[in-house]
Amino acid sequence: MLNLEFPCDVERLENGNTLICDAGSRLGNGSQVIEVTSGGEIVWQYSQNLSFAHSAKRLRNGNTLIADTNHNRVIEVSPEGVPVYSTDVDIAKGLLSDGSHLHYPNDAHLLPDDTLMITDRNNNRCIQITRKGEILWSFSEGIHHPHNCDMLENGHVLIADSDGNRVLEVDRAHNIVWEYGRLPSQELSWPRDADRLPDGNTLIVSSRSSTAFVVTPENIIKWKYHVPYFANFYDADYTSSGTYLISDQQRHQVLEIDESGNTVWQYRNFVLTQPLFDRLQNGSFKHTYDDGSPYGWFLHTRLAEGGGSLIWDINAAPRPMPGIAYDRSGVCCLSQLIRVEPGIEYTVAGSIHVEEIADDAFCYLQMAFIDEYDALVTDAASAPKGQFFTFCCPYTEDRFTSVAPDNAAYAEVRFVVTGHIRAFIKNVFVTDF
Repeated sequence: MLNLEFPCDVERLENGNTLICDAGSRLGNGSQVIEVTSGGEIVWQYSQNLSFAHSAKRLRNGNTLIADTNHNRVIEVSPEGVPVYSTDVDIAKGLLSDGSHLHYPNDAHLLPDDTLMITDRNNNRCIQITRKGEILWSFSEGIHHPHNCDMLENGHVLIADSDGNRVLEVDRAHNIVWEYGRLPSQELSWPRDADRLPDGNTLIVSSRSSTAFVVTPENIIKWKYHVPYFANFYDADYTSSGTYLISDQQRHQVLEIDESGNTVWQYRNFVLTQPLFDRLQNGSFKHTYDDGSPYGWFLHTRLAEGGGSLIWDINAAPRPMPGIAYDRSGVCCLSQLIRVEPGIEYTVAGSIHVEEIADDAFCYLQMAFIDEYDALVTDAASAPKGQFFTFCCPYTEDRFTSVAPDNAAYAEVRFVVTGHIRAFIKNVFVTDF
């Protein structure tokens, strides 16, 4: 059976099956859309040339609409897996009527009039377009990296303004007619999904707080589901049977929760495919695989927005040292997985050489602890790390210490880069006391 790596969009179909959009593995491959039965059998699957796909919607004609995020396109495929529409093919050069191109689209809906509603995340907007690319409506005022926008029955649009930590409903004239998240009592942490329910309430996912909840038009929380671990929930969908489908990205699973918070169905099919070592291997980068990459290490590109490449500093001594060339706002890592023991203090050290760097870029060493479900113990942004390198420099040693938390099973030792940068790493070691 296929690994479920990083579930994003989930949808309960009329036939009782569940449609799941899987963004793929740490290596940046394996993105797929699957349809699974209540018994966990995969009865439909599409993965042809997808890269970090975020959403999949089953259409009334039986086709599936997919936001193929890292390829900056939206596609429609038939039940036989044949692409029948693509914004990059059916729109000249993929350019929309204002001359722009989709940039990291992470949600797409087909509306009853055969137009498309798309969340164009890295262009900081939500747009309604024709199949030929004419922009009929757009909203970008004050929103930053939205993850979901839905056209409501009244013509308004519901938007999960993720980096703005709010959910808003706007009318066609761009007026905000309802909002949640502005007041301290309405705190949200990276909301990536919001759905208007049949009773007029709104279902919201607050990803970094691992919470899904229902709020009334008067902003009163009617129902709430929270887990005591870092789940990084992505999507929640209300089903016709009165339950909630929730995608738990960190534990590689989809949960179905009833009104009492009980799990009534679960789909999880995951095995770790990266090597897991008892101790850090090849921190001197003396050994390589047959493909020339450093033994024990892998390039973690799942969150790299389609960028990131392994490079080598051929002038380093006593041998060439690996690094990363990167040019965008996501995150790329050179990583290795090692076992850890809870309560033990670890020291991580290495020397970093920054060859080129832009104002928006930085790099650092990190030790991200992971539990037995292969889930990050905390959000990666708050995981233990060394100093931020924001400047060009020769090889400069950095070190930091961290204590493995009680639920840690292993850790991902990372050399992390973001922004426009070329940087290298050498002499990495991890010691415990």
